[in-house]
Amino acid sequence: MAEQMTMRWNLIHGEPIVFKGEITEDRKRNLGAAIEKAMAGSYIGVELEGKLTIVPLHNIKTIEIDPAPAILIKSVVVDVEPVK
Repeated sequence: MAEQMTMRWNLIHGEPIVFKGEITEDRKRNLGAAIEKAMAGSYIGVELEGKLTIVPLHNIKTIEIDPAPAILIKSVVVDVEPVK
């Protein structure tokens, strides 16, 4: 059974792009590598409602993935809490 994943691209210029979809076990296993490959490029795209949106990476401030994937990219700090 596939889980739901929500992704939010917070842009430097423009409104955030937020979308959700199912993430299968296969996609979960490959997500860390897919993120690293995407971030090595100069743009990232998403197809929403039949429309392709391509965003230059220099316009992305942060990317949020919820829930966090079990297999992460190389440079991730885990098991911490925010300080309030």
